[in-house]
Amino acid sequence: LGLCFALKAQNNLNIIPQPVEIQLQNGTFSLKAGQVIGFNKQEAQSTTAMLVQKLNIPTGFNLKATQGNGAIQLIINEKRNEKLGKEGYTIDVSSKGVLVSANEAAGLFY
Repeated sequence: LGLCFALKAQNNLNIIPQPVEIQLQNGTFSLKAGQVIGFNKQEAQSTTAMLVQKLNIPTGFNLKATQGNGAIQLIINEKRNEKLGKEGYTIDVSSKGVLVSANEAAGLFY
């Protein structure tokens, strides 16, 4: 899961798998030491813990995973979004934070 993207004039996005739809907005999000990565349901806990580990190793930022709010949120939708299916997700990045939402934990993983 990529959190920082370098957007070029061609709008190349370095993210795998490539999104079906992209809506570019102004602004950036900067990952900082000590930030919290939150999740809303127990099914998202292992993916959140893995993300924390993958980010902490190269950055040394000592990020934490917690059930609840965080600068980065991994959310399993309360109401199913049929467009997403089982493995789809949405990601919204702003200067306030990052919100990744999916119907199931598999969508958060990808």
